[in-house]
Amino acid sequence: MIQNSGSTQTNKPIAPTKRGRTFLISALILLVILGITVFAGYQQGISIRKENKLAIVTQQLTEQFSYPTVDRAIQVCHRRYSGW
Repeated sequence: MIQNSGSTQTNKPIAPTKRGRTFLISALILLVILGITVFAGYQQGISIRKENKLAIVTQQLTEQFSYPTVDRAIQVCHRRYSGW
């Protein structure tokens, strides 16, 4: 018969691994970097939209200010050649 003389394992305490903590810190850093890049992309998109809006408004204003000049030139032509 076999007698149980005790545990065959050594009595060394198991050292806790830091894999879980390292993984969480790495994931947190990754999320922060991802958040910063998303925010930077959003800001870039907003600035592009503002520039496009400014270009469109400038074009429309230039168009609107050219109409009176053309109208004035047409009036001068009508006055000049209305006697013909």
